[in-house]
Amino acid sequence: MSRKRILFILLLALLSCIESAWADRLQNRPVTRTESGQLDKDTMQKLQAEPVPENFRSNPAAYQIAKLFYQDAEYFPVPDAINDPDATISYIDSWQAERTYGGQRGHDGCDLMASIQKRNYYPIVSVSDGIIEKIGWLELGGYRIGIRSKSGVYYYYAHLSEYAPGIHEGQKVSAGELIAYMGDTGYGKEEGTCGNFPVHLHFGMYLDNADGEEICYNTYPLLQALEEKKLRYLY
Repeated sequence: MSRKRILFILLLALLSCIESAWADRLQNRPVTRTESGQLDKDTMQKLQAEPVPENFRSNPAAYQIAKLFYQDAEYFPVPDAINDPDATISYIDSWQAERTYGGQRGHDGCDLMASIQKRNYYPIVSVSDGIIEKIGWLELGGYRIGIRSKSGVYYYYAHLSEYAPGIHEGQKVSAGELIAYMGDTGYGKEEGTCGNFPVHLHFGMYLDNADGEEICYNTYPLLQALEEKKLRYLY
């Protein structure tokens, strides 16, 4: 079994085994990182000093990683519509499902599909506080935004139709802040390519390992945890 798959299983276990009081405590703890993106010494010592739940005792290092995802995220990335009950989203666990554009590969994220297939209709908000690290066009992801959280988790929002006014690289954003609108851009070398798939949000999550290698993690468990933390917007 691959290391990615093992970490995914451990993340699922985290959702079912950690009590809500523990989660609240995690969310309020400050975590800092060095310029290299790694946890600084003081933060690592604090994390390692905390008791590890029984189901993680065989792999405490995986537990330290899992905690970072849940302490930063505050809101579901797609708000509910106040004025349109038909504007819903749906998603399944499509982690590592086969994709073929640009060559055979696994799906590194979760797709939130729009019930109303209309570009620039569904608002997208940042799930966490952070800094916009990347913005612009990618062949696969179309118009995308990458936000680095305080704990160093890189949240990736792709296939966007339009950015919120004033959004730019280096900008600080708050959890729940409007950053873009859902679209169907991507799968094309030419900037602005759209219409190759239904309107949806691709939501990804990355974290550097101890060697500085960027590792992708399944966002489905996190989205499930954030279901009760949806904002309400006027569409």
